[in-house]
Amino acid sequence: MRKALALTLILTLLAGGGLCAAFYAVDRNRDTVELTVSPLAGDPSEAEGLSAVIHADYDRRLFWDTAFTAGQEGDAQTVFTFEPSRRRYTREYGYPGVRIDGVLWPLGPESEGGLGEAYRDLQAHTEPNAERTEIIRVADYYETYPLAVQLDFPNAYVRWEFWDIDDTTDPRFDAERHILQTFEDCFRIPVLPDEQYEISVRLDEKGEIVGSGGGSTAGEAFIMETHSVLTDSACYFTFDAHAGEGTQMDTSLLTHGYGIYRLPYDKALTENGDVEGILVDEMTNVFPLDPADVLLDFAQSPDGSRLLLHQVRNGAYVLTVIDLQTMTALQTLSVCDLPADSYWIGVNRNEDFLAVLLPGQQLALLAQNADGTYDLRFLVPVWNGDGDAPFYLEQNTAMAYDGKRLAAAPVVWNREGADIRFCLTVYDETGLIYCGEYRSSLETDGNACSLTDDAPVELRWNTAQ
Repeated sequence: MRKALALTLILTLLAGGGLCAAFYAVDRNRDTVELTVSPLAGDPSEAEGLSAVIHADYDRRLFWDTAFTAGQEGDAQTVFTFEPSRRRYTREYGYPGVRIDGVLWPLGPESEGGLGEAYRDLQAHTEPNAERTEIIRVADYYETYPLAVQLDFPNAYVRWEFWDIDDTTDPRFDAERHILQTFEDCFRIPVLPDEQYEISVRLDEKGEIVGSGGGSTAGEAFIMETHSVLTDSACYFTFDAHAGEGTQMDTSLLTHGYGIYRLPYDKALTENGDVEGILVDEMTNVFPLDPADVLLDFAQSPDGSRLLLHQVRNGAYVLTVIDLQTMTALQTLSVCDLPADSYWIGVNRNEDFLAVLLPGQQLALLAQNADGTYDLRFLVPVWNGDGDAPFYLEQNTAMAYDGKRLAAAPVVWNREGADIRFCLTVYDETGLIYCGEYRSSLETDGNACSLTDDAPVELRWNTAQ
């Protein structure tokens, strides 16, 4: 027994040898992490009252949590910890709910009808030991788009494509077939009359297909993209009714019309893996939408009581706040106009505000009111200095808002490989009022420390204004 314990200890020490050099490089001052601040724009005093915590690690075994207050970086306090086994960052799995894809690429020569027929036609016109490519018109083979349906609920998962529906008569899959057929019947989108698709085949000496491929051409094409919100009792979902280049799709064949759909489920059944708990026969449109509006984002409010629908309406970015209990609109807020060739946003969601990244490097701050509605507090450029911004604001960038000032801590990825740096930025209604780059002493001496993957920086205002 003693020999076994001794051997285990030796192996453990040898396995940890790879950490020795890095540990020695940082261990001398492991509890003293120094921060170097380089002001890039504005007045550092504008960050007064802002506290931050930086989380860094080496190999997910050595950890440094450094806390400081803006303007008092010299008093930063660091807590160092060591874990013999590599820490695993675990995040709560977010069930996607409903995903519907109207896509053609999974279809091949073995498919029944549709593209399968197109591939076989191409095979018939191809010589043995040869390859051939052809561009087809999708409407010659389909009236409506084929669907691939994926339902991912707590412990109940269905992934079923329409071309599989007749592959088996096994009664164990009756529920899946019924779900698929219901979606296929409800979400019929006529194929664009001029959409093209490229297919190719490669034949052997007997003229049999040994290789095939397909893909959309440079022209207009429609790919259904669903956005879902999963609650404890239902999945709310919708999709954008526009093709890639902006053509509005025909939604007249949708059984319940275009809008936000509600698909209820029995959690007691789905948690036991029973897909019959997905109550597809009760699926219905609970919030009709205008298919002319472009869908940008769809999410649940942080407290779970509302749906937040982001759209483009007549060229303007519009936020609609919907009460989940009554499915009525509490607010429709027109935020700003968007350039016609750039319909996109990035939403940084927080408990009491939304920071929305917009085309043209613009930033909108939407503050939440007590009743769950939002006010547009400011719309400003992300950067007002010369040249490009030295940082990128992202949907997961750490942010904090005190009622007047928005602070953000975008990570700055150093091309030299040292990743313990970030920018501290502060905005108000006039725009960017401060930006400073922060570097940690941990990134010196060539060690491979980096900001942690999970929440690398935390921000907090000490006083609300």
